[in-house]
Amino acid sequence: MCRDSTSVEGRERNVLFFTMARNHDELNSARLFAESLREFGGQLNSSPIWLFEYEASSDDDQHLAELGVDPVSVTVPDSMRGYELAAKVHSCAEAERLVPQHIESLVWISPDSVVVSTPDLYVLDEKHDVAVRPVHVKNVGLTAGEPLDAYWSRILETTGAESSEFYVESYVDHQRLRGYFNSHSYCVRPSLGLFRRWSECFERLVHDGEFQSSSCSDDLSRIFLHQAVLSALTLSMVDHDRIRILPPAYCYPYNLHSSVAAGDRIDALNQLTSFVYEDLSIDPDRVEDIEINEPLRSWLKNKVGGL
Repeated sequence: MCRDSTSVEGRERNVLFFTMARNHDELNSARLFAESLREFGGQLNSSPIWLFEYEASSDDDQHLAELGVDPVSVTVPDSMRGYELAAKVHSCAEAERLVPQHIESLVWISPDSVVVSTPDLYVLDEKHDVAVRPVHVKNVGLTAGEPLDAYWSRILETTGAESSEFYVESYVDHQRLRGYFNSHSYCVRPSLGLFRRWSECFERLVHDGEFQSSSCSDDLSRIFLHQAVLSALTLSMVDHDRIRILPPAYCYPYNLHSSVAAGDRIDALNQLTSFVYEDLSIDPDRVEDIEINEPLRSWLKNKVGGL
């Protein structure tokens, strides 16, 4: 399933990217992500890419084949079906299960992402086992001074994690939080088994009736359960000095650009390594709140202009 990556020099040949598509829109976004990595990924532009498809068939998509994208047809397990973002958790666990042994950096990227320049910090060295971004906003996170609540206590109990003194600062609302990481992208050393453990713990919490009916009954708690569980496991399974915190240029939240403080706001998309757009248009003729310079401007115009 995986394309031969031996032509890429050095450690870069041991990097594999993957994303998912649950519907036609996500399939289009996943194609755009793959095209951007091939166009702007520098020494990583030949890295293998896997696409986990959930009812978004690309059987006749010659373009994916031309991009060197390997589609993997999957189904959300019945035990997770209907739960928020279960497909993401399942995709990550399956990628980790299927990944060839020579892969040292397994990189999840959400389909609504565009690569702008070489994402070389995803190449894990001998000092790091994961590469992550802090969350953009607090949502279900706990500030540094807050005690554990029932939600996080149950997550720590299920994952076998302990309360940690590892803190991050959310990028958009500048809250100092107990370790809590964004899941638009996540780079792991697959030999850790972090993604497979994530799936196991997530499934247990989904089926914990008391938890679901009490501290996980509101929309935010359900939506971000996957992210909270992954954060807890990361801090439990990875030595803290082996966690690489990626800079804001990685998966910059263009979808939240208007909420980013003026001093932190990026002037042009070209300054980034990658960005996330979610439901926003990235047609250069429609984008008015950030600069898009060449060659990215013409490239985006060709790919998404008029959409």
